[in-house]
Amino acid sequence: MNFKTLNIPGKLIYINVVVYIITQLWRLMLVLFCVSGFEWQNYLALHANLSDFLFTPWTIFTYFFTHADIGSDFLHIVFNMLWLWWLAPIFLRFHTSKQFLSLYLMGGVFAGLFFLLVYNAFPYFRFDRNWTWIVGASGSVCAMLAAIVMQPDQLVGVNLFIRTVTMRMKSVAMIVLALTIFATPAGNTGGLVCHVGGALFGFIYGYY
Repeated sequence: MNFKTLNIPGKLIYINVVVYIITQLWRLMLVLFCVSGFEWQNYLALHANLSDFLFTPWTIFTYFFTHADIGSDFLHIVFNMLWLWWLAPIFLRFHTSKQFLSLYLMGGVFAGLFFLLVYNAFPYFRFDRNWTWIVGASGSVCAMLAAIVMQPDQLVGVNLFIRTVTMRMKSVAMIVLALTIFATPAGNTGGLVCHVGGALFGFIYGYY
């Protein structure tokens, strides 16, 4: 597969997969050599603790190109990349590839900043912000879904196994977005906050 010949969605998926493979090899080497303290999460994940973030400011970008370890949740990267692949042709019907890239990047950054703001602004989170961190492209995916909600009406066929139902793309995106946000695994509060932040940015982006 030639990276240069891929379209923007393909390149984003390619980068995410390559980074995932590198982090898993990194993790394996630490295990084999019995080394601790140099886990990739320390350098690539976005940490809620502002002191940690100030020492690793680049993580506002790297966190949405990295995903959970294979032993923790392999489906994390699988579903995020599938959503990017599925949403790309829908979004590109009304927008350019550059807009797709900008939405992915800005949606991820906004979701990360929203996560930092929420975790440091509300006392409710003060007890776990010292260890909470997030990774994954979910914030960008939620931004994409929310932006699609704001696009012109378009009918699509949805396969419900028993029969295919014709629905507005807006309705499909809204349902999937709600499931993405509210079906966040219990205990993953940081992920939920990130999803909400990405969705907020997507609505704003789609509106303007």
